[in-house]
Amino acid sequence: MPKYSIIVPVYKAEKTIRKCIDSILGQRYGDFELILVDDCSPDHCLAICMEYQMADERVAVIHQQQNKGVSAARNAGLDAAKGEYILFVDSDDFVAENYLMTIDACSGKYDLLEFGHYDYLTDPDEASSETKKSAMCCNTDSGQENAWHTLFMKSFFASPWNKVYSKARIGDTRFDESCVCYEDFLFNIHYCEGIDSFAVIDEPLYYYRQIPSVNHVSKRQWGERFAISHKVAEATLKFAAKHKDEKMERYLCCYPYGAYLVELRAARLSGEDYRKALGDVIRNDLFHTVLTAIEPKGKKMKLLLFFKSIRFYHLAEFVLASLC
Repeated sequence: MPKYSIIVPVYKAEKTIRKCIDSILGQRYGDFELILVDDCSPDHCLAICMEYQMADERVAVIHQQQNKGVSAARNAGLDAAKGEYILFVDSDDFVAENYLMTIDACSGKYDLLEFGHYDYLTDPDEASSETKKSAMCCNTDSGQENAWHTLFMKSFFASPWNKVYSKARIGDTRFDESCVCYEDFLFNIHYCEGIDSFAVIDEPLYYYRQIPSVNHVSKRQWGERFAISHKVAEATLKFAAKHKDEKMERYLCCYPYGAYLVELRAARLSGEDYRKALGDVIRNDLFHTVLTAIEPKGKKMKLLLFFKSIRFYHLAEFVLASLC
């Protein structure tokens, strides 16, 4: 049984998947399995993955008969994983040479590890590239004062690919396949509800590819966006309530507050549809709880809460619109 299961969801990645797989199989530490989940990719990804499976017994390939999205692919990998610890790598990214050696020196002591990463800036054909150390990571552990606060402010819940999870602690926790955004945040915050210790390796071990010229436009409808923002708020407030820490709650609630407003802007509504969407947010009790937790000092925020509390929704909508 391998110590580590590395799960890679694969979709439309034929230009980058070899670099990703080679960086993993080239590790000096070898006690791992690599699970490649082909999410019914329309290009040659499946053939490339099968090629690696034939050449290396540590590689397993799962082929999904229809495209289900990254959450379903990761869940399929979790269901198949045999390792004691779980890691995720995206198919357009790659890892450092000392990735597993460094992780293994720390694993076993904590329920969760996070490590630093590089922002790998490149064009689609990699004709040019630039590598920058990300400022996301910080050196702390669960024994330090305000460690949760520090980690959250460094985007602790934002992604799964810079973390090492205990499979036993994951249990039945899975990525929400109904969410097309914020699924990483929800998975991480649910996982962290049940852990007792964590630490951060303040060293970049992962290369996160960014292609500035690529602009992904989502076609999600407002109803779906609103429902997802609602889930983010629910999970955040539950996590904050468990820790019973007001400062923690203020930090955390900035995230669902931002989710509501970002999704409202991204819906690109106009006229009566926009007014109705604003009303959805204003009338939402969870949104009210989130704002109250943040304890806004700005006049517009206070007016928003005041108008909402006395049911002057049209005035509240006007204030919120000015914040968007």
